[in-house]
Amino acid sequence: MKLSALVVSTQNLVRRELTAKNQEDRSRELGLSVLEIVIIALVGLILLAAVLIVYNRFQRDNEISTAISDLNSTISSVEAQFQGQPSYGTSGTSLNSLAIDAKLVPGTMNVNGAIQDPWGGPVTIAAAAQGFTVEYTNLPQAACNSLGKLQIGGLLSTTINGSVLAGGQTGGMTPVTDEFREDIESIRSMIAAIRPSRYYTVRYGDIVFRGSRRETVDGEWHFLRRAVQGELPSLDQLGYHPTHIETLMNPKFVRGGLLMIGEPGSGKTTTASAWISARLRAYGGLAITLENPPELPLHGKHGAGMCVQVPVDDGDYAQACAQVLRDGAANIVMLGEILEPDAAIQYLRTGLIGKIAVSTVHGPNLSLGLERLADMVTSTSYGDRKGAFSLLADSLSLVVHQRLEPKPDGGSRLRVEMMVMTPEAKSMVRGENLAGLVNEIKKQAATVRFGAVQA
Repeated sequence: MKLSALVVSTQNLVRRELTAKNQEDRSRELGLSVLEIVIIALVGLILLAAVLIVYNRFQRDNEISTAISDLNSTISSVEAQFQGQPSYGTSGTSLNSLAIDAKLVPGTMNVNGAIQDPWGGPVTIAAAAQGFTVEYTNLPQAACNSLGKLQIGGLLSTTINGSVLAGGQTGGMTPVTDEFREDIESIRSMIAAIRPSRYYTVRYGDIVFRGSRRETVDGEWHFLRRAVQGELPSLDQLGYHPTHIETLMNPKFVRGGLLMIGEPGSGKTTTASAWISARLRAYGGLAITLENPPELPLHGKHGAGMCVQVPVDDGDYAQACAQVLRDGAANIVMLGEILEPDAAIQYLRTGLIGKIAVSTVHGPNLSLGLERLADMVTSTSYGDRKGAFSLLADSLSLVVHQRLEPKPDGGSRLRVEMMVMTPEAKSMVRGENLAGLVNEIKKQAATVRFGAVQA
């Protein structure tokens, strides 16, 4: 009995110990599960906070980019609207109503008939003693900092809370320091030796400059800017989207005008030259460029194709182009920047006779660039304004507007609008319905996602 009782007692003891151990293990497992849940919850909260921070930063940067783009577009459009006029009106006069009625501000800024920034703050455009002002009120700090650092062509100064920013002048001149004095004198001697016409190129060492000569009340002045160095960039390197490149490189585009529109310094000629090189490499053929002066390194072979660059003096475009067309060998003809009516006529006529005609023209947007080209045609003996727009509609095949948009963190990004001259687009241009082109461009931009638009 004692032994039996001892065994029973031992079994009970073992059973109690096992039960206690199982309970301890379950408690430990339960404790670890709770800890794991807490850790997972904390990690989830951290990830959520990180996502919110990234999203807010993205949203902020996107709003700032929109504000920069809107400001750049507004400045260009207002300048174009008052081009040729002595002033922007009486100093202090609001230009908001005009800007809305004439569509000088992007649609994103026109909110129920009032001009607003992306944060809902009011924007006021007003005439000033030297130009006009664009005033923002109650900007977020980050946006204020970014807009205050912009270097936009034509921007004279930036004022924040009544204080003019140091370095706000973007059009100022920097004196030549002594270390470059010898270089300047050498370049002057080279220019004097070649006795250039109005436009020219000059090479100093490995650097090529594009120059222009002007007679002033203070004698002869020369303005030089550095040309593109080294190899010509590709369309992809310039920042063109693959869908835009697909449209530009469409093998069915074999005749008509390719017109590049943009402001001075926006890279129009660089893009046109890059396109010529790409087309020659892809399809072969012969391109002849008539430029005053030739700007970029296009002369020579490009794959199976060849490009010949021909310097042309002012006023000689018609004769030079007629000679090229008589020769009949070139399938691509590029005329340098269209600055004169005769060049405009010759460019458009070239696009009518089975050649691809390439050129550039100044314009803050696509519609105003076309209008400027039509105005030049109208000023000739070719015909009236209606005839000029009919010539544009018949001649052009593809119109591109590009601009360099400042980025909040410095540098710039390429913005492109492209319009294939479809029957609908030709009808709008022929009818002088340039306002309708805005919707046509948007429609084509949506269509191009599913394949290149066909003319």
